[in-house]
Amino acid sequence: MAAAALCYVAITALLFRNLLPVITTDLYSDLGDPLLNCAVLDWNATHIPLTTAWWNFPSFAPLSGVTAFTEHLLGAYPVASPMIWLTGNPVLAYNVVLLLCFPLNGIATFALVRELTGSAIAAFVGRSACRSRSSDYIDI
Repeated sequence: MAAAALCYVAITALLFRNLLPVITTDLYSDLGDPLLNCAVLDWNATHIPLTTAWWNFPSFAPLSGVTAFTEHLLGAYPVASPMIWLTGNPVLAYNVVLLLCFPLNGIATFALVRELTGSAIAAFVGRSACRSRSSDYIDI
């Protein structure tokens, strides 16, 4: 599994090679959702999750509970928040979370297919087939 994981990391680095030099300042793709997600990650890092203050993300004011209307990104909290606390850079945190998704999804798919088939080769091929169908790479 380690060889497959290294392969998935290398493929991710190759696909996002233009983002890596500017990982602290630029957002991948358009500025719509990535910019919103940066703001949400920063909000999560500066407010205790699931508190009254956290639910009141500062959009659509004076409406309360706005966080319920958008992506809360709590799954990214363990990775993104410490990074924001250390660097103060939500763009870096967003980009790291984005880049981690690809190899982590690859490892999970590899493990599932290997468990189902008992074959590491089938797992690697299955992961490759799964990824090639994804719309994630259309913009790359």
